[in-house]
Amino acid sequence: MARFLVAMITNNRRPELMQRAIESVRLQLPLQAVFKQINDSGVGLYPLQWHVSGAHGFDYYVLVDDDDIVVNDGMQLLVDCVRETGADLAFTNEEVEYPDGRVEQPRDDLLTYGDVLASPRAAHHLCAVRAAAVDEEVLRVFESCAEPPMDWLMRARVAAVGLAVHIPRVGYRWRCSPDSFCHRKEVRSPGPTMRAARFMQTWCDSAKRERRLPRWMPDAR
Repeated sequence: MARFLVAMITNNRRPELMQRAIESVRLQLPLQAVFKQINDSGVGLYPLQWHVSGAHGFDYYVLVDDDDIVVNDGMQLLVDCVRETGADLAFTNEEVEYPDGRVEQPRDDLLTYGDVLASPRAAHHLCAVRAAAVDEEVLRVFESCAEPPMDWLMRARVAAVGLAVHIPRVGYRWRCSPDSFCHRKEVRSPGPTMRAARFMQTWCDSAKRERRLPRWMPDAR
């Protein structure tokens, strides 16, 4: 049975939202998962650091931001999907809550592997990532491209070398802060993200980049 490490990197920027985020994880934590809260303390703790030091003994890890919430049994969806498909990367849809209170539901996009490599928003949250598939190539691109989003590089690397499965059901609410890059998946952020996307195109051939991701739904059992 696969074991899951659910990690929340916190910095206490918005303590009232962080408490709700923690509660949402604890309420939905499957038996196969362990929850670990990691204090960033403003030192720039990136996921690869705790992956190398803290993920030993776990088959998958799940990152949860400290101001977002897990909804609709999102954690269990990941566990069940991985068990039934053997996915290296499994992810749910997310809804977006904007600072003005609007909640945007996801579109029913048919994603490709190329989408995951091109934008951090294609396979965003909620994701389960096979720990063994994360390697030093992720760190090389991170350092070469002026520090693009590390969690995206890890998801993209795992998708490029393995099986990515999309769960077209909302399992996560991304509470978009005023300084967040809140855009749909086809909008690319500038600078480091664009440079990293070019690097990552070499991680798999064009045939795989054009291939659609398989979908998994719990009611298909």
